[in-house]
Amino acid sequence: EGAFKLHPTRSGATINPVDIDGETDRYESFRVEGIAWGTADLQIRVRRVPRIEVFVLGPGDEPVSKYAVSLFEQPRRIHIGQQKHRAGGRALVLGRKRGIGYLWVVPANRRLSPAGPIEVHLRDVTTPVFVRLKEARTMSVSVKGAGGVIENAMVQAIEVPRQVRITMATMIARGDGPSVISSSGRPVVWSRSKTSPAGTCTLHVPDFGERRFVLRVSASNHVGVIRELDAVSLRSGRISVVLSKGGRLTGVLSHALPEYRFTGLALRRGEESFPRRGIIFMRDSRSFEITNIPTGKWDVVISSRNEVLRTLATVIIAPDRPTRVSLDTAMLVSSSVVGTISADGEPEAWSAELRLVVGSGSQNQHRVPIKSGSFGVEVTVQGSSL
Repeated sequence: EGAFKLHPTRSGATINPVDIDGETDRYESFRVEGIAWGTADLQIRVRRVPRIEVFVLGPGDEPVSKYAVSLFEQPRRIHIGQQKHRAGGRALVLGRKRGIGYLWVVPANRRLSPAGPIEVHLRDVTTPVFVRLKEARTMSVSVKGAGGVIENAMVQAIEVPRQVRITMATMIARGDGPSVISSSGRPVVWSRSKTSPAGTCTLHVPDFGERRFVLRVSASNHVGVIRELDAVSLRSGRISVVLSKGGRLTGVLSHALPEYRFTGLALRRGEESFPRRGIIFMRDSRSFEITNIPTGKWDVVISSRNEVLRTLATVIIAPDRPTRVSLDTAMLVSSSVVGTISADGEPEAWSAELRLVVGSGSQNQHRVPIKSGSFGVEVTVQGSSL
């Protein structure tokens, strides 16, 4: 019947006047302000959400019967559900409120290009919208290495906003899967495939006009690359990519690292990291090897939860010879500090919290509970004062 009652969440806790917010399926959300507490017979009139009737057609004006469709309030917000069969290419889409909306249509057939964002006007009456899909641009990709063609290389066609920089480690939403989840300014993978035994694969790149696309290629035991898909490549429909083996870094630590303290060893230069998750050291291991490293200058760092704790060395990685380093990690070995709290020379049997700063840096601060006047803590920077 649409009736409701509001009660205070705590006895005696009332606010006067009150504002009431509400939302329900198939109706616009509402807000009523300045209602006196205790008001009876309050009537709130809500409006049905606006609707659009979508008709999706192919390049030859034939109905497209299987696709996903979503409507958003922002032009670059994407969260598209699974493709569904729709008789005659028709779908009824509900909006959230009247005004301007943005429509996305993603067909199940990857040979057809997705369409969006399409600006639509949401009104009191059902609005018909006809969407004609273009053919996707077919791209044949060949991947080779020093030893010939590369099988099972992963090749991705990624739409990237022009102001955004991506790396091989960048996590990107998939547009070629059962759903697309992204937001303004984020890259989206619209097509991907693995190469065949002949080192080739075929991608279907959406025809989004002048929007930017890149090709990201990775393979086991090789250094991945990112290539811009320019107008010439897209028109020709063919592109060849050559992957290198990269360099190798080996070395030894002067002291083994406590396993529970650190994620491990990583290479950094600017915002780039290799490998993405670092190397995990066992408690009794002091040697390491990192392979397939992009060439050039790198900082060797101890990294924990993607935070650089300490830079240990700077190395130059060359493609034709291994690089070897010895790293001094004595300052990262744990030591114990115990003590008691006294007042006027007498032990104080109280409980509190003590903050110890070892050397400098926020990562070297320890909050230590004091129980009955005593405390103990393990620190990881030796030779520094507390």
